[in-house]
Amino acid sequence: MLETTLSTSRGRDLATAFLHSNQVPFEFALNGRNTQANRPFPHVNGPIPTVDSTGTSSYHAVNFKVEKRYSSGLRFLVNYTIQKNMETNGTGPSAFTQNGGTSFVFDNYNLSRELAVAPVDVPQILVASYGYELPWLKRNPVLGGWQVNGITTLRGGFPSDLRTNVLAPIFNTFNLPDVVAGAETQVQSGRGVDNFFNPSAFKVLGTAWSATGANIQLLGDSARRNVRGPGALNMDFSAFKNTRITERYSVQFRAEFFNLANTPTFFLPSASSNTMTCIGPAGAACNAGNPQFGKISNGTATGR
Repeated sequence: MLETTLSTSRGRDLATAFLHSNQVPFEFALNGRNTQANRPFPHVNGPIPTVDSTGTSSYHAVNFKVEKRYSSGLRFLVNYTIQKNMETNGTGPSAFTQNGGTSFVFDNYNLSRELAVAPVDVPQILVASYGYELPWLKRNPVLGGWQVNGITTLRGGFPSDLRTNVLAPIFNTFNLPDVVAGAETQVQSGRGVDNFFNPSAFKVLGTAWSATGANIQLLGDSARRNVRGPGALNMDFSAFKNTRITERYSVQFRAEFFNLANTPTFFLPSASSNTMTCIGPAGAACNAGNPQFGKISNGTATGR
């Protein structure tokens, strides 16, 4: 049986990430008004986090299901889903702290910058389960009676923010880099636990002179959560042998292997660059000052 389904949903009035209520617009930095006295709450020298219910979400997915019910000793069920989960500053502050991320919005005066894939978005998922009674020597009470079973799961990676602390002087808490045109944000050749993200694919935007003659760091134009961590593969497998002793009694030999391929499930690589150091003029490709940038340091410990 082949079954195909389309799913879509929309959410509104969701709890948001922390708004930065004591930030100033970027225009204030350009005209020299980015001072403590011009902050919305000038007597508070720090961020004032607030949460409202203006977040939105949209989810679209297509699912393919193939099923064979038990017959002739064989059964299987396969589900494959392609999906995309987008949000505009939704699901609440705690959802955005994965991978050392920040719960604050990037620009309190331009919340359209918060439109991105949701922190829980996984683009593709494949799950296959099966069982097969081997027909060979089936009538032989000693050598026959074998059965194999398994569940295999594959999924894509979760998204992650990539940030830099080369801040624009508007009292925000982080900045985003730019992506170098044509560069792959993730290592394509030789990708591994020590080089998953490609630091040379990002750059820190240059500066501009304010009306008062100050050199102002510009805001990066990367999207939120524009890189993805590693996917996951898990194979559980078992082999049974059923031997009939009498009409009423039988003996079963069972061997079960969890994570048969012994594949680790890694967590998100480090994506916070404390300092992105430009090579050459401002706006050139940059190296991540954080030596752990793009490296995978932990994951699940369950082996075969």
